[in-house]
Amino acid sequence: MLTWDRFNVVRFDAHQLIAITTEKKEFSYTRAQRWILEHEVFSLQIIVLYLMMVFSLKQFMNKRHPFNIDWPIRVWNMTIAILSGFCAVGMTKEFFQTVFGKGINASLCSSNDTFFHGSNGFFLWCYHIIRLFEFTDTLFIILRKQPLLFIHWYHHALTLFVAWFTYARPMAFTRYGIYLNAMVHTVMYSYFFLRSSKIRLPLIIAKSITSAQIVQFIIAFWSTAQATAMKFGLGMPCELDTCGLMWSWFMVSSYLYLFIHFYFNKYSEKKEKHEKCE
Repeated sequence: MLTWDRFNVVRFDAHQLIAITTEKKEFSYTRAQRWILEHEVFSLQIIVLYLMMVFSLKQFMNKRHPFNIDWPIRVWNMTIAILSGFCAVGMTKEFFQTVFGKGINASLCSSNDTFFHGSNGFFLWCYHIIRLFEFTDTLFIILRKQPLLFIHWYHHALTLFVAWFTYARPMAFTRYGIYLNAMVHTVMYSYFFLRSSKIRLPLIIAKSITSAQIVQFIIAFWSTAQATAMKFGLGMPCELDTCGLMWSWFMVSSYLYLFIHFYFNKYSEKKEKHEKCE
């Protein structure tokens, strides 16, 4: 149970985090799960700190000139693109072997010691730890005085909490959203790197990336709905945690709505401007 006394004390075991990540023997999900459970309060503390930073730094930058930080942004975008690609490639074998070898039902309801454990478990762990550092995106946006959209800081904050919460409560259906998100992030941050390197790209690429994000959430919505129906509608055995499932429903539903809304707002505006120019 979360109390003020627990929330008021910051606890972060960096030594154990490094030990889990650099373990030379087979990756231990049990250790990783325990670390995440012990740091659930920390994830909330980081989110609160992040939100305070967002609005206070935005206020601080109001009467100041934007920073010229092109090189740090390029390095950052390329780093996240490489790390996301690393995770996506690492999870590819397990994903397709499960979906096509064991079937859709197994991919939704059974991890079979392959999703959270072993080599795939290591890449899954890395994927979740990376979420902690992606708040840096927001820092760059504010320091450059670019528009900071609700969808941006909302999805960064909620993703960290839900990702860590559900990681500690194994649910096999999350493999769909996680694997697809790793692939989308690889492409998206590569695109950001090219843009930050002053390389002009056609609008269709940006639209395609946003479309891919929406497709990702549609598939994540389907996997959540299918697993829910199998467990509670058909009474089939399925690895589900009730609280984790509720948070998954909330996250994927809100993201699907927000990204569809963002797509039509952003690209319909660009179309109208283009038509006016003609």
